[in-house]
Amino acid sequence: MTRSELAKRCGVNIESLRYYEKRRLLVPVRTASGYRKYTEEDAARIRFIK
Repeated sequence: MTRSELAKRCGVNIESLRYYEKRRLLVPVRTASGYRKYTEEDAARIRFIK
């Protein structure tokens, strides 16, 4: 899922996701073209952090 989909699903804003990535609490997989892809495991981690 994309960053915006993850934010909506977990009820956080995109700035929070950026912060979690900066602090290495969230490490998304990158596609060949450089896009971030998030998994259900990432969503569960965000819900735990929140």
